[in-house]
Amino acid sequence: MAFRYRIIKKAIGNSPYTTRPDLGPALTQTDPDTEDTFTYQLVAGAGDTDNAAFTIVEDQLQINSSPDFETQSSYSIRVQTTDAEGESYSENLTININDVNEDTTAFDTPEEDTTVTSEEVIQLKITPSEPTKAVEPNTSISFDVNYSTEPAETSTTGIAFGMHWDSSQVAFDPITGLTERFPLGAQPISAVLDDPITNGGLDSDPNTDKYILQAWIDAEGKWPNNSNLTLYRANFTALPGFEETQINFSANPDNLPVNSNFVPSFIALTSPDSTSRPPTLDIDGNGAIDALTDGLVAIRYLFGFRGETLTKDVVGEGATRDPSEIVTYLDEVGDMMLDIDGNGTAGALTDGILFLRHALGFEDQALISGAISEGATRTTASAINEHLQSFLGVVSEDITLTTVPGINDQMQSFDVL
Repeated sequence: MAFRYRIIKKAIGNSPYTTRPDLGPALTQTDPDTEDTFTYQLVAGAGDTDNAAFTIVEDQLQINSSPDFETQSSYSIRVQTTDAEGESYSENLTININDVNEDTTAFDTPEEDTTVTSEEVIQLKITPSEPTKAVEPNTSISFDVNYSTEPAETSTTGIAFGMHWDSSQVAFDPITGLTERFPLGAQPISAVLDDPITNGGLDSDPNTDKYILQAWIDAEGKWPNNSNLTLYRANFTALPGFEETQINFSANPDNLPVNSNFVPSFIALTSPDSTSRPPTLDIDGNGAIDALTDGLVAIRYLFGFRGETLTKDVVGEGATRDPSEIVTYLDEVGDMMLDIDGNGTAGALTDGILFLRHALGFEDQALISGAISEGATRTTASAINEHLQSFLGVVSEDITLTTVPGINDQMQSFDVL
C-alpha cells in the first residue's frame, strides 16, 4: 500500500491552498483490494516536523492557517492510512507551496486540477486613424476610431470608454456624430455629458468639458471576435473661432474587463494657419531628438530644475529654445507628452527614464524594466514605444531621432546635473 495525493484546489494568494477549510489536498492510496476503505491521521515519526500545521478531515488534508511562500516554501508531515482490516501504512509527505501573484484570485471548482499563474494584463487600445489633423474653422472633421489589443487578437467581455472634447472649439451632434459603428455587442450611446473640472476631468485634461460614453459587451467573453477593427467614425464641426484642440479617449478602470488596462489616446486638431508645430520630443527645438540633450532636459524639468540649471551643458547644437521657452513649452505639453506610462503624472525617474532609454535605443524589457509607475496604463514596451512614436514629429520631416549605437544592451550612467 502506498500514498498518492494531488492538489485539487489551488490558492487564493500565495499557496496551493485556499483559505476555505473544506478544500485541500485529497489523500488517496493504492491497495490490491480496490473495494477497501481507509482512514487517515497525522502520526509521529520521521518527517513529522510540520504536523501541527495541518488537520485531516476524512480524506481532506487541511492547512490550519493560510501559508505564505516567502515565510515557508514547504512543509514536511507524516501521514498514516489504515484500511478496514486494521492494516496501516505511514509515509513522510512534503507539501510544496506555490509562489504566485498575491493579487491573483482563482475561482476554480474543488474537483478541478488547476494551477494558478499570474495572468498577463491585456492592453486595450483605442486609436484615432491619424494622430494629428489640420482643421479649418467652420469645416467638418471626421476620423476613424480603431480598436486593438496587446497581446493581439485577445477576446474580452467588452469595453466601455469616453470620448472628450472642448465645446469652445468643436461641436458634436450625438445623432450624426458617430457613424458606421461596429455592431457586435454595441450598446446605446450616452447623451452628451459634462466632463467634471476636478483634477482635469475624467481624461485629466482641463481643456475638455464634454464627453460621451460608449460600450460594447459580450457575456461569453468573445468580443470583438475580430482584430484591429474600426469601432466607428467620429464626426465633429470646427467652430468659427477654432484655434486648436485635442479629442481625448479615456476609460474608468472599474468598467474594464478583468486583467486589462486602457491605454489613453487622443487626436490633435490643429489650425493650418498656426505657426506652432504639434508637440514633439525635440525639447530644445534644434530639429533632433537626442537622449543626452532632450532626454536629460526632460528629466531635469520633471525634477523641478529651472533657469540655467535646466539646460546647463545639455542643450543641442542649433537649439532654438532658451531655458524659459523650454519651461513654457513643457508646461503646455508636458503633462500629455511626458506622462509616458500613462499613470496620470509625469515622473523624472519613471517617465523621464523611459524617454531617455527610448532615445538611446533600448528595446523590449530593457526599455521598461524598473521604470513603470504604479497605476500605469502603458505597461509594455510596445505601448511605451507607440506613445513616444506619436511625438517624434508627425508633420515635420526635419525632426530626426538621434540614438547612441550599440548601447541598448545595458543602461549607462549620465550626469543629470
